[in-house]
Amino acid sequence: MNPAPAPAPSPGPAPATPAPFRPGAARLRRLTPWALVACAALAAYSNTPENGFVHDDTVRVLENKLIRSLRTIPDLYRQRGLAPTLLQNPMDSVVDYRPLTATTYALDWAAWGGPEPAGFHRTNLLLHVLACWALLFLGDALFGNRRAAAAAALLFAVHPVHTEAVDAIANRSDLLCGGLIFLAVGAFARAGAAAGTGRRGAWLALSAAAFGAGLLAKEMAVVAPGLMLLVVAFEARGRPGESATRARAVGRRLAGLAPHLLVFVLYLSARLAVLGSVEMGPSLFDKGGVAGPARVRTMLIVLADYLRLVLWPAGLTAEYAVNSVGYPHPETWFAPAVLGAVAVLGGCAAAFLFLARRAPGGAFGLGWFWLALAPVSNLVFRIYVVQAERLLYVPDAGILLAAGLGWSGLVARAERPGVGRGARVAAWVALGAFACGLGVATWRRNPVWQDAESLYGDVLEKQPNSPRALEWMANVLGRRSPAAALALAAELAKYPGWEANALRVSAFAHYALGEDALAVAEFERFERLGASWKASLYHARALARLARPEEAERVFRRARELGPYDAEIVRSLGEHLVRIGKVPEGLQVLTGAAELEAGSRTDGAAIVVGLARGCRGAGREDLARAALDRGVGDFPQAASCWSERGRLRLETGDPGGAVGDFERALALAGDRPDALHGLTRALLRLGRNDEAEPLARRAAAAAAIDAALAADLAQAGIAVPRREREREQE
Repeated sequence: MNPAPAPAPSPGPAPATPAPFRPGAARLRRLTPWALVACAALAAYSNTPENGFVHDDTVRVLENKLIRSLRTIPDLYRQRGLAPTLLQNPMDSVVDYRPLTATTYALDWAAWGGPEPAGFHRTNLLLHVLACWALLFLGDALFGNRRAAAAAALLFAVHPVHTEAVDAIANRSDLLCGGLIFLAVGAFARAGAAAGTGRRGAWLALSAAAFGAGLLAKEMAVVAPGLMLLVVAFEARGRPGESATRARAVGRRLAGLAPHLLVFVLYLSARLAVLGSVEMGPSLFDKGGVAGPARVRTMLIVLADYLRLVLWPAGLTAEYAVNSVGYPHPETWFAPAVLGAVAVLGGCAAAFLFLARRAPGGAFGLGWFWLALAPVSNLVFRIYVVQAERLLYVPDAGILLAAGLGWSGLVARAERPGVGRGARVAAWVALGAFACGLGVATWRRNPVWQDAESLYGDVLEKQPNSPRALEWMANVLGRRSPAAALALAAELAKYPGWEANALRVSAFAHYALGEDALAVAEFERFERLGASWKASLYHARALARLARPEEAERVFRRARELGPYDAEIVRSLGEHLVRIGKVPEGLQVLTGAAELEAGSRTDGAAIVVGLARGCRGAGREDLARAALDRGVGDFPQAASCWSERGRLRLETGDPGGAVGDFERALALAGDRPDALHGLTRALLRLGRNDEAEPLARRAAAAAAIDAALAADLAQAGIAVPRREREREQE
């Protein structure tokens, strides 16, 4: 794709005074595009650290046991890295193998000291900046036009259609995969320019490595070799010389894809070994029973809308109604939406043929867009969603590269002799104004991802006919406003195919309202239509609250069969068994729940603590004390066991014994927050306020104090530090 070198200028008279050589100025000019692109991305997404964990972040980050320790990083490559439990859930239909993405979550967890959303969002922003730089590198490698590449990367950095990929921590795989695809294709293009030199092998090695890393970040990286073939095709078209010479050059370029083929085979082998399949699993089309021509008609409309979202990013939403089961797909090829989509796609094909003759760079960008969309089109491979903005993170780079080339051509014309300076200024001002407009739109959209209620409210505003969004909002409101959730459940029941979902939402709302008899009746109706481990869990809890222990045990066991690797379900069954007198079996089940919570069967101290908490949840403090007494004996260096035993002693009326346990925990683990808070409370209970006051300051500095400790401090007349009071109120 690099242009042929310009002919050497004819010799002319030497200048009277040669221009001084300024290496600093040249270096500054080279770095300016990189700095400009980074600053634009940082400015457009500067408000994202204010957002929390939302939507899929809960499952992929907060409930992912494998990312809570750097020691479990190797496990991410041996089993499903984004699974919410230690082992693969056989009931989960979504199949993914993205260990590199999960590794970044583990690094974030360690770096930020746990699930700190601002830190995770900062990492997402950094990855977006790196992806923008990779696109700048790609454009320069392809076209030898840094100005065009910088313009494309600038627009990519601030485009609002990328907010879903950047703002949602669960979509980090798109950022990683996108940046690595850009790097892989750019390095492959550099290898072509370095033909006949020793650097060719190094560029090919970098390209293959980036391709392999991209596959480990997200499956969409499978498109990278296809994009490299597109590079070869356009290089061959613009290569001078006889056809035989061009054929040999193309053969050498195709031979450069051999390392990529080897990497792909290794990836497929690893995926097959871990998942037992190379398929992605069923899509929402499969769940809705949509196949054949109806599926193709729908995807034609979606593909045309993808192009619209890139060219006119209005009406952005985190969920499109087309993703909903029961969505009314077009029944005929003569539907207006289908005809319009066919016209758009036909126009794109005509534009590609026209640009291939007149402006190969523009044709390349258009070809990139449609080729990169192929793996996520549900026409070549099956993927879960039908339409999502995050899937445009790689494809729209082609359109933006073409736009950058077009703008660069206008600037080049404005720089010709005889053209006024105003034309050049106007071209630069137009690019700046357009980028600023996109950046402002991005900055204004970011707060939509602040929390679940704001996100789903925005979806319902943009897609009022999306039952999926209606169900999500009902689930959110069910936690704090069950009556509102009941009203939404009634609306959800009006959609064909969503009756079971409406029953489930309604049953949870009745449970939250304490209307256990109604909840049980609706859970039973729901379970006749479908299966859900969460529904069975709360069905069993409602039966237990109605004093129907035998029925509750039966439903608890059914919930465990549906979710054998969900620690909450297993723990709830164990607590119920202990509560109804089946102590040996209950303790065995609670031990299994603690193993799941610990995330590793070798973490004995964590298992002891989990077992003790399960016994306490069942109202058996005696069993909890026995477990902890054995735990501090078996694991004397485990601060968690000492702190948990101190907490039990404090809450069962033994503050003197609790002081010793908490002090032992602090001696082992420094300023451990739970031990500091517990020791402060124990000292207050013993009337040792003079010792408790300085300790309270240490406890407040370690972590925000809870309401119980705040009340004890207030009763003792000890002022809580201002900063910590404010954090507690927040």
